[in-house]
Amino acid sequence: MIKRFIIISIILMIIISFKSSLFSEGNIKLPLPQLKGNVSVEEVLSSRRSRRVFTDLSLTIEQVSQLLWAAQGITEEINGLRTAPSAAKIYPLEIYIVIGNEKVEDLKAGVYRYIPSQHSLQIISNGDYRSKLSEACVDKNNIGNSPVILVITVEFSRITNVFGEKGIYFACMEVGHAAENVYLQVEALGLGTSVYGGINSMLINEILDLPDEYTPLYIMPVGYY
Repeated sequence: MIKRFIIISIILMIIISFKSSLFSEGNIKLPLPQLKGNVSVEEVLSSRRSRRVFTDLSLTIEQVSQLLWAAQGITEEINGLRTAPSAAKIYPLEIYIVIGNEKVEDLKAGVYRYIPSQHSLQIISNGDYRSKLSEACVDKNNIGNSPVILVITVEFSRITNVFGEKGIYFACMEVGHAAENVYLQVEALGLGTSVYGGINSMLINEILDLPDEYTPLYIMPVGYY
């Protein structure tokens, strides 16, 4: 009986420790990304399409982890290299994810910022902001129906301080690199997405309570289609 009690106590301690590690330093630690998939790069390149109609199916936290890692995840710890190239390794992009109510297992509805160095999420706001966010897009169709919406922003001053006005050009190139990574990762996961560039950046900043120095350039709704 005592032996059984000890075993149960150890199991409970492990569970509690695991759950607490998910919320270390006030951030939500994401599962480690998978570095090997079931389909080839050639296959996802061939099948990649823009998908704009989504089902009601929810995503898993593992899928969210993989999407964010594909966009800006760390691939080399020593120099902080990421999945998408950046001029002079400046990395001016900031990735946010808007999650709908009960649309991602183990994550509440809200606005989160992705922290690449920790592969974690920082909660910005609680609540379902998908419908409000869709109002900031020229093409509002189906954006609010996707389980999650990626918002790719850039802090231009980080790169223009180094390259001057040419930095704006470099930053816009980098947004395209990150978005294509998401496209390919989404395809590999059997999901769909599309890039929306016709957006009201100032309104998005207001809706999501983003820093004034961040400029949203792309919105990418993601879900099953």
